[in-house]
Amino acid sequence: ELRPPRASIEATIEAVTDGILPNDPTTLATLTEQSQRLHRLVGDLSAVSRAEERQLNLNPVLIPLADVVSGAVAAALARFDAKGISLTTDPGDAVGQVRVDPDRLAEVLGALLDNALRHTAPGGTVTVATTRHGTRCRIVVTDTGEGFDPDLAAELFERFYRGDSSRTASSAGSGIGLTIAKAIVTAHHGELRAHSDGPGQGARFEITLPVAARTV
Repeated sequence: ELRPPRASIEATIEAVTDGILPNDPTTLATLTEQSQRLHRLVGDLSAVSRAEERQLNLNPVLIPLADVVSGAVAAALARFDAKGISLTTDPGDAVGQVRVDPDRLAEVLGALLDNALRHTAPGGTVTVATTRHGTRCRIVVTDTGEGFDPDLAAELFERFYRGDSSRTASSAGSGIGLTIAKAIVTAHHGELRAHSDGPGQGARFEITLPVAARTV
């Protein structure tokens, strides 16, 4: 994962040194872009390592689940509009409050929405629904996109997993967003699962969290 940007930087520097490439703004922009990519990857590796070792810093507060969901959807709406994908919400029954770190849960929802955005074609639809089942609540992000082989559902949460080979690095990101998302949900005593009926059939990602006990 680190090799391509490092190789690009080394090759560009060598080409400039040998006089093959000019030391101009275009070359400097290439070096800057690859350097920034390396920086992001190192940061991602650090984040996923902390997540997997359960060293995440959480600041849980009591908050209506609807507030976190609506905030995440609002933050993503412009990106969906730009790609021509419909982003809708289905609040369902009143879910109530949850004790979570709202920033971390928003990070999870952002990762799931980004994943849906990458793998849904223009004209498609992504829906975020919330439901409650006894002492547990559920957030479901459903898309009409590429889908995946159901047998590979668990592998989606492995670090650097990118699905089939047709998904390029530029379209799939660093490949650890879902890994971190699952670790954050687990740290909240919840579960994150993925489901698809197969390639071309869309995908569904489900977050299950405990509902906060009612206080007197």
